[in-house]
Amino acid sequence: PDDTRLLQLVAFRVALAIDNARLFEEERAARQEAEAANRAKDEFLTTLSHELRTPLTPVIGWVHMVRTGMLPPKEIEHGLGVIEKNSHALKRLINDLLDMTAILSGKMRMEELPVHLTRVVNEAMETARPFAESRDVHLELTFRDWHDEIVTGDSTRLSQIFGNLLHNAIKF
Repeated sequence: PDDTRLLQLVAFRVALAIDNARLFEEERAARQEAEAANRAKDEFLTTLSHELRTPLTPVIGWVHMVRTGMLPPKEIEHGLGVIEKNSHALKRLINDLLDMTAILSGKMRMEELPVHLTRVVNEAMETARPFAESRDVHLELTFRDWHDEIVTGDSTRLSQIFGNLLHNAIKF
């Protein structure tokens, strides 16, 4: 009986040691995962702050120059154009951020309706045209074998996709 109790005690201690090692390993893996998520969050916030600051800096600068009277009257219109363009860029970034948040939280709603793809692409082209012109980029739209194609989808999201593609193509 003493040997049996001793073996049971040893078996219990071995099982406890195995459980402790497993728990330690799980905790280590969870900590590494949390650290990776924290690094990803920091990188995201750094990128976001840079992306928000990029259009905000000229807005602040031009508003300051207009308010303090540093600009001749003919330059004020140009300054207002820069402010407007960068304000739209900020709005787009914020909308993209809100969309991403909705996607990650599973709250984004997508409509599934018939969409005239040529209309969506034309709208995206017209939205991107001022930005293209400011970069001396000529936009030309040609539909060869694509005659008013109808797809099922969300016209707002499709327009956003085509707009982002055009904006990035013009930008880079």
